[in-house]
Amino acid sequence: MSVISSAMLVNSDGDILINLRDDDPRIIFPNKWSLIGGYAQEKEDPEQGLIREVKEEIGYEVTDRSLLATFFDRADVWHLYLAPINVPIDYLILGEGQAIRFIDPARALTELDLCVTSRCFIEVYLRYLDFQDYARSRKPTVSVISSAMLVNPAGDILVNLRDDDPRIIFPNQWSLIGGHVEENESPEEGLVREVEEEIGYRLSDYDLLATFFDGTDIRNLYIVPIDVPIDDLVLGEGQAIRYIDSARALNELDLCVTGRRCIEVYLRHLEFQEYVRSRTDVGSQA
Repeated sequence: MSVISSAMLVNSDGDILINLRDDDPRIIFPNKWSLIGGYAQEKEDPEQGLIREVKEEIGYEVTDRSLLATFFDRADVWHLYLAPINVPIDYLILGEGQAIRFIDPARALTELDLCVTSRCFIEVYLRYLDFQDYARSRKPTVSVISSAMLVNPAGDILVNLRDDDPRIIFPNQWSLIGGHVEENESPEEGLVREVEEEIGYRLSDYDLLATFFDGTDIRNLYIVPIDVPIDDLVLGEGQAIRYIDSARALNELDLCVTGRRCIEVYLRHLEFQEYVRSRTDVGSQA
């Protein structure tokens, strides 16, 4: 199993530091923009790997960082750290890649040819900022949440329209199935219970895709296959449920910020799997 640590290095203007990777077809994501980071070496923990990689790539010593998310992708585990950096670009030393630059994260998504993993990470960071704005308006509580990306054989995902009750989080918005893990429950046990309570479906197959660290909340996202027609599911919470193409959901539904983040991560997961398959196919033909 490979462990990768990436740094979302943010300066005082809110811009992030990115690196243009070498134009070498032997490496992953050649000639694309990415975050700073790389593989943890043997006997290194993820944070040690992060510190070493940042030092090697830009000559900067990371001393302050917090884990923003962890992604689980086949044999790889990706850790995304949020780290402040208040050093002018001219004071950084390019140790790997073709160039480095600071850029507004929203602009990076629209203007740069980003690798799929860094695009995912920047999207997650922006949703994290959105959620922090929302959370500041509510009383914070420490919670563990498990959410299910329920995917049917057609590739559509199951979403739920939350109750129109101002006392709950994200009222009258579409979200994934899931909820808070109860005391003495594991995240997986909470997932199974929440899905059964909300749609009457007893799941047995699931894979952890990502864990997000949102201040006082820890949110776990699982991919769950489901082969049940919508009319055979029993709505136990919310106003409605429906299957929908995941890209259409992003464009057409009023999604809560955490649900939108989960769907964006799922789509980047599919994109990354396709990229890995294409590299494997090319390698097998060589």
